[in-house]
Amino acid sequence: MASLKDFKNTHVEYAFIGASTTNLLLAYVFKSQGKTPFIFEPLEEISAQTEAVHPNNFNLIKDKPEHRELLQWVEATTNAHLQWTKLEAPTTTMVKSELIPFLGFAEESPTSIDVLSHYIGSHWLSLSKARTSLRQFLLSSLQDHIYTLSEVSDWHIKEKQVTAITLNGNKTLSAKYFFSSEFPTIHSDIKELLPKKLTAKFRPWTAVQISISHAQVDPETWPTTPGYILIPGGKKSDFQPCIGQFSQPADHPEGQDPKYSSFWRGFAPADVEEDSDYMGGLVRHLKKSLKKVLPFDEKNSSLKVIVTPYSNGHFADISNSDPFLQRGAFICTHPFLSPYEDLIGDIDTAQRLLSSEFFQNHEKTNNSNELEKEPPVAVTPSPAL
Repeated sequence: MASLKDFKNTHVEYAFIGASTTNLLLAYVFKSQGKTPFIFEPLEEISAQTEAVHPNNFNLIKDKPEHRELLQWVEATTNAHLQWTKLEAPTTTMVKSELIPFLGFAEESPTSIDVLSHYIGSHWLSLSKARTSLRQFLLSSLQDHIYTLSEVSDWHIKEKQVTAITLNGNKTLSAKYFFSSEFPTIHSDIKELLPKKLTAKFRPWTAVQISISHAQVDPETWPTTPGYILIPGGKKSDFQPCIGQFSQPADHPEGQDPKYSSFWRGFAPADVEEDSDYMGGLVRHLKKSLKKVLPFDEKNSSLKVIVTPYSNGHFADISNSDPFLQRGAFICTHPFLSPYEDLIGDIDTAQRLLSSEFFQNHEKTNNSNELEKEPPVAVTPSPAL
C-alpha cells in the first residue's frame, strides 16, 4: 500500500473513495484497460475478509441463476478463482423454544419486509470464502494504487456537482471522475445530489448488528443450521423482527479448535438512529431474542455492536438506463442501487456500471480521441463483461 505523503498529484482521472469490493473490482478492470486508478482508503489496514466501510458477517445469498451468472462473470473478468458452494438451508424461526422452518408471516407483514426478504429462502450460496478470495486477489493486484489513512474531510460542490475533494484536511484533489463507495446519506452535501425521483421513494433503515464470540459452548447444543433464523418482533413489540446466523465448525481451518460465534441483526428506521433510547432498546431486544434461541453467558462472551446504514433492495425498481448515481464527476458505487446484497450486490453494481450506456459512450469518446492523436495501433479487447 502507498502513503498519502508520497502522493503529489493535484488532479487524476479516476479517484476511488473507499476500498470497497465494488471499487476494487472497477479499479482492477480500469487498470487492465491501461488506465491508472487511485484508491483512497481511510483505514490503515484493509481486510480481505470484511468490508472496510460496511462490516457484514452474513455470508449467504439466495441461490438464483442470476447470482451464479454474476459470480461467473467476475471470475472471467479477473481470472480469480472464487470458492462458493451451494447449501440447502431453509430459514427457520423460533416457536415454543424450537427451531422450525419459516413459512411466512401469519399476520400482516412487518414494515421492514423489503430488507427481511433477503434472508428468507431455502437454497443458498455460501460466499464467505468467495468474498475473501476475491478481495485478496484484488488487493494484491492493486496494492500500488491504494493509499491508506486517506480520509475525505470535505467535498467541494458547485452547482450540484462535485469539483474536488479534500483528503485529511490538507490535500485538495480534483478528478475527472470520483467513484464513491460511501453511503450517500452520510454526507448531507452528497445527499443533495440524489435525484428527487429516488428520494421520494427512499425509505432507509439502519442496521444494528450484534456479533458474539460465545464462551463455554456445549457443541451438542450448538445450532447446526447454516441458514438464517428469523425472530418475530411479537404483537406488543416496538421493534421489527431480527435475523440471526450461527457460525459452523466446518467454517474453521483444519487443525484449529472451532470458534463459536453468532451474528444478530435488527432494523431501525433511519430517522430514529440518533434516538439513544430507541437504539438502546433495540440492542436489548436483540439480546433478549437471541437468548430465546440459545442462552449464553454474556459476562464471559465477547460482544460487539455495529451500527450501519442499510438500504439494499429499496431501489430494485431503478431502470437499467440509470443503474448508478452519476452527477458530473461524482459516481456512486455503493451497492444500494442493486436489488441484491452482500458480495452479489457489489459485483452487480460494478457490472451494471461497466455495461451502462454512460460508460460505453465514455469509452467510445476516449477511444476516438486517442485515435486522432496517435497512429492506428492494434487494440487489445477489454475483459468480457
